[in-house]
Amino acid sequence: MGKKILFLDDRDIRVMRFTEQCRTGKITVVRSAMAAIKTLLAPPFYADDAYDVIFLDHDLNDQRHGDQAPDRINNGLAVALFLAAWEAPTGRIIIHSTNDVAAKEMLALLLSAGYQAVHMKPEHDDFSPLIHYMESL
Repeated sequence: MGKKILFLDDRDIRVMRFTEQCRTGKITVVRSAMAAIKTLLAPPFYADDAYDVIFLDHDLNDQRHGDQAPDRINNGLAVALFLAAWEAPTGRIIIHSTNDVAAKEMLALLLSAGYQAVHMKPEHDDFSPLIHYMESL
């Protein structure tokens, strides 16, 4: 059986491309920070079959490229803060945000909390390099 994957992103095209390209594993898609945190708090997060890989985007609610003021609550950093504070059992974390500044902040936070995390940007919403990396873990 493939990996259990939690995928946080609010853009339909990115969700569609990821789910089309990732043919192995069970994918749970969430589109907001609160939905991600609720999903992480629900069983099976406590059990032996917790998520193997968590994919985090930062800019949610169409915040990318300065379209609007940053949302201080509904973003990938909120999920990273939750994970860092809780130090919950999880596999790897792949930050797939195109917002380099926010991604670096999320990465530093997760690494300092002891998580195995990387920042990898999909080029033109092509997630295949990220999926190949995930499958190599």
